[in-house]
Amino acid sequence: MVEYDSPDPLGDVNRAWFAQATRFGLFGDTGEFLLWVDIHDEPYGGDLRWARVRLGPNWNIAGDRPTTINGPTRDGLITMSVHGDVIVEGSTGQHNMEVLAVPNPHKASAIRHYVEFMLRDGELSGVEAENVRNWLGRE
Repeated sequence: MVEYDSPDPLGDVNRAWFAQATRFGLFGDTGEFLLWVDIHDEPYGGDLRWARVRLGPNWNIAGDRPTTINGPTRDGLITMSVHGDVIVEGSTGQHNMEVLAVPNPHKASAIRHYVEFMLRDGELSGVEAENVRNWLGRE
């Protein structure tokens, strides 16, 4: 957790995210990872997709506002390894910003329930639904 009133809250969030991402293997062998983005840039009900990205030399995960993590969706920052074996997310609270790593997210009940809801909702394409079923079927 990073308190908003810390001397360098955005720098602290960047360092915390990078530490979690490195520790839990977000970058894999190629340095690429997945970033949850809204491809239509709508504030609500957008078109969310995973984009394959790599950090550039001047990366900044936290953004430039001292009381929020400026992820590409209104939900904050959600990143996942290319192989889906770790999620590293950033979110904001009333008094602080948090960075959390979830190894083996396919085993986390809350995430499984959400992904299963996405399947039942029927808004995934055939390929997306197939990929989600394969991800849920991991051991």
